[in-house]
Amino acid sequence: GAPALLGASLIRPHIIKSYAPPYLSMDSQIKLVKTLDTECTAKERAVIILAFDLGLRDSDIVRLTMDNLDFKRKRLSLAQKKTGVSLTLPLPQDTAKAIKDYVKNERPRKYVKGEPLFLSLFPPHQPIKTVYAIVKKVLSKAGLKAEIKPSVSGTHLLRYSFVHALLKTGTPRAVITQRLGHKSDTSGRPYLSMDDAMLKKCALDLSLIGLGPLTVRED
Repeated sequence: GAPALLGASLIRPHIIKSYAPPYLSMDSQIKLVKTLDTECTAKERAVIILAFDLGLRDSDIVRLTMDNLDFKRKRLSLAQKKTGVSLTLPLPQDTAKAIKDYVKNERPRKYVKGEPLFLSLFPPHQPIKTVYAIVKKVLSKAGLKAEIKPSVSGTHLLRYSFVHALLKTGTPRAVITQRLGHKSDTSGRPYLSMDDAMLKKCALDLSLIGLGPLTVRED
């Protein structure tokens, strides 16, 4: 067929706009752990660990009951509020210890079967509706702010930081998707976009820009 001329000016990179997830740097994550050990209440420690070490959402932390916890088999199981998908995660020793410490030593009243774990400190000690204020308070104690978007706080920041730490250790994408409780890998794209190595592979080749018209022949 006849050659078709395409000007270099007609070549447009296909740009996909995506959300750049905020997260805590590895140094900030280490500082957060130290703050939990020295400056936080049992409730604050338990909440942060559930979000930071397990990647749980705010809505799932406030609904957590003792029925979701299997200390003998060292696992946590729940149906996620956002998706309805069942999720089973390993229950690390530090996480189990933090929860037990809160229930035994700081919870304002004795645990009743089926009741959410975390209660308000103020009478009549109703189940809390969000842990946002707790997360924000702990981050303030530690003097920490998110990378990229410093104003962001809440469990989403800790959930993104959880993924960032997994990526840094080379955890496979499929495992991360499973740990997040997503139905598919597509749901985890905003989280996995933090992988610097993956982003470098997506860099556009701009070497042809400014070289004039290109000739494309049809066979």
